[in-house]
Amino acid sequence: MLQYNILWLDANSSDPMSNFRSKLGDAQTFTDVKNCIQYVQSHPNESFYLIVSGSLAKEIVPVIYESSN
Repeated sequence: MLQYNILWLDANSSDPMSNFRSKLGDAQTFTDVKNCIQYVQSHPNESFYLIVSGSLAKEIVPVIYESSN
């Protein structure tokens, strides 16, 4: 069974997972695009569900897409 990690990127919150932590389990949270990208790139053999606030999606989605090719 393929296992996925959950990444949450939201620049407007210091703890964006506080309301969801009990339902989603462990998740990596980020407030900075650069740190999130570095995390993804440092785990090339892992699969992720990436939850991103709308304002940051324009920055991170193209970078993640390009690095997956």
